[in-house]
Amino acid sequence: MTYCKAYTTVSLGVRGRGLRGRRARTPSRSTAARLIARIVLSIPGAGLAACGDAGPDPVELQTIRAVGLAHLEENRLEEAAAEFGRLVEMAPREAAGFANLGLAYLRMGRLDEAGTAVSRAVDLDPRDPAARLIMADIHLAAERPAAARAALDEALAAAPGHARALYALASLDADSTSAEAVARRTATLGLLATRHPGNVAARVEHVQALLAGNDTDSAASGLEDLRQLVPVFPVEGQDLFDEALRAARDGDAAGALSAVRPFHNVMRTTPGYQRGLRDLRGSGGVLAGLPVVTLGQVVGGGARDAGAVLAALRFTDVTELVGIAPGRGG
Repeated sequence: MTYCKAYTTVSLGVRGRGLRGRRARTPSRSTAARLIARIVLSIPGAGLAACGDAGPDPVELQTIRAVGLAHLEENRLEEAAAEFGRLVEMAPREAAGFANLGLAYLRMGRLDEAGTAVSRAVDLDPRDPAARLIMADIHLAAERPAAARAALDEALAAAPGHARALYALASLDADSTSAEAVARRTATLGLLATRHPGNVAARVEHVQALLAGNDTDSAASGLEDLRQLVPVFPVEGQDLFDEALRAARDGDAAGALSAVRPFHNVMRTTPGYQRGLRDLRGSGGVLAGLPVVTLGQVVGGGARDAGAVLAALRFTDVTELVGIAPGRGG
């Protein structure tokens, strides 16, 4: 029978030390992905709801998804493309499979194939902004900035206020000094800061854009809001912040900007700013001590007997698979 989507979220953490305090060998993400699939999908029917005729093996599909994503994170692009190529053959109605296949092709520089795959993803799920963000990157790689802007506008039409789409749109004007580009970037960053008021990176970039456009009153207000969001700045940034706020209140855009720029550089080193930037750009990789793989399937329901699931659970010893030496007794 065919299986409907159901909610499953799995994380595997590698903390850097194994049993008994011994140094553990960190498994590759592809090994971790296979391990996760083996554990999760060893539960009969876990995360799946039966709903129709025979179809692709859901266990195999989940494994392919996990391994393909792991290869993408490791920048093993040929392997990632092969996995997602298998996935779209087995599940030709799955938009995410085509989007990730296109992403692999994009990183390989195969732009025509990337565009074809991502276009299919957009056709399958027009309301999902993720594929349109990849399409914008394809257009930029092909030096088609107008087409990239159109793709981002479509992403925002599908998901108004989407943080990554807004930031990407603002970034298109980052290198231009024309009054039109500065005004457009400032307005986009202002919308980003309004929609995501807790994002420190968005707040700082908006203030800098306001000063570049000589709007000192709004910049002073933005700096005061930032101080409420981050009550304590790094020591080396406090004087710069005070100088920028003083100059902005005095209407001195050039003086405020000369202080905000180094202040911005200081803020880049703070965890709050880096966290906000990851939300705006997406994670460029997995950091040590964070989950190696996190899988989140968008799901629709499916009632099942909790007792039956519990009865199906079984323990699997994976210490050798992930390279953790078993501890000695005592």
